Amino acid sequence: MVCKTKTAIDPNLVMASLVSYYQCEPSQTGTAVTCAHKTDSVVSVVQIFEKQLSDYAGHLFRLLHQFKEIQNIRQTLSKKDLLLHIDISENFLCKWSEEIKSAHFSDA
Repeated sequence: MVCKTKTAIDPNLVMASLVSYYQCEPSQTGTAVTCAHKTDSVVSVVQIFEKQLSDYAGHLFRLLHQFKEIQNIRQTLSKKDLLLHIDISENFLCKWSEEIKSAHFSDA
């Protein structure tokens, strides 16, 4: 990784060769993962990787910040206080909504 430009490859390099890879994505229902074989240029693959790396870096920052703040809160709680931590997925997908709905709101 080139730290000065925050890129995974040196921008002065020309990489026109092709690479093969598998890209996996969740299905529309969210219950399975579908992997597709793809072929693309090294530059395109690196650009995809850099975007995913940037997204992950933000996720990691939030995770570490939340952990630090929760530790600070836990240290200052009195015996009458309660800490309730609700972890919500960042992708905002509602999985198994039909099963949960039927389990909680059945006619029986």
